[in-house]
Amino acid sequence: NREDSEGYDMPENGEEWNLPLYKYYRLDNDLSIQPLTSNRRFIQTEFAKLDSSYLTGDFIFYNPETQQTDRRTFLSNITLNEMRNEILASYGYIFKDEETAKQYSYRDWYKPLYNNYAVFAYQLTDIDRHNLAFLERIIGSLDTSPS
Repeated sequence: NREDSEGYDMPENGEEWNLPLYKYYRLDNDLSIQPLTSNRRFIQTEFAKLDSSYLTGDFIFYNPETQQTDRRTFLSNITLNEMRNEILASYGYIFKDEETAKQYSYRDWYKPLYNNYAVFAYQLTDIDRHNLAFLERIIGSLDTSPS
């Protein structure tokens, strides 16, 4: 289920501010419908195998060069990196980049455990493994060397 986000504060770093919001549900054995929850801002990365339909649209962003809003049809590298980082953070990846590490330190669900991707790669769900590989093809490889 896709809904346009409203009331989301417009970021100033070139990130899109009208990203779609997705909601996912589970059908239980008794045929009741249960909403699925996630700690992730990009909930689609937890419950769906990404394809280009999740990355294309009519996105509005603040352009610091012109100091105006502008439009693009593909998600920015900023957003794509945030999607990847959020997946990694959910497994306890320790980020080498100080700013990224600081960003996740404020999230109560983030438990930094691993400074090497290979140590926890076996724990990835099929969806997370697919999504990390998909995002890697677009934005480049993750630095997997220990910090």
